[in-house]
Amino acid sequence: MLQKRPYILEAWLDNPRELAVTCVKTEAGLQVFPVVENQHERHELTATVAPAQVDGDVVMEILRIAEKISARLNYTGVFAIEFFYTDAGGLYIKRLSPGPRPGGDVLRGMTNTTQYNLHLRAILGWPIPNVKVNGEAVLLPIRQQQQGAINTQIQIKPDWRWQFFPAGSNPVGEVIVPGPLKTTIPAIAATDAFNMQSK
Repeated sequence: MLQKRPYILEAWLDNPRELAVTCVKTEAGLQVFPVVENQHERHELTATVAPAQVDGDVVMEILRIAEKISARLNYTGVFAIEFFYTDAGGLYIKRLSPGPRPGGDVLRGMTNTTQYNLHLRAILGWPIPNVKVNGEAVLLPIRQQQQGAINTQIQIKPDWRWQFFPAGSNPVGEVIVPGPLKTTIPAIAATDAFNMQSK
């Protein structure tokens, strides 16, 4: 079988963390937003934690990579760079994705804008505001099977930012929990409605 075509042999990464950074590029320059950690289960996003709880050296390396990639991209708009990060400190680029990504919605909880607004402004040639990041947040997609538990949480969590999508969407919506991670993550865990990994 190996004689029929070439193959690429890659090392297996055992349970790496998944980090990502959202960027917006225009002719005027590049804005890079905080590094986030995306959590997945069975290839579905279960949470985005912003900012990612990693060393400053890791953040600086991700920002350096983002600027280097951006300089070589003939592209205008929002894009995301996703990484694998291992316990040994290895950082691997997983994917470069044009346009808004599900985890980028967490910006709505940390800024006064959205990735969609930034993307449209960029591709229309409108100026991009200097976006200020105000605090921390967790984004949680809402699946159909969570609907019962979510109905209860909506009644007792008025400060959480709930958004539901049109019928037939998967996920059916998302919630952004703004605030310091030291309080939001325990509050999310206490609901038993969401599946977040502890790091």
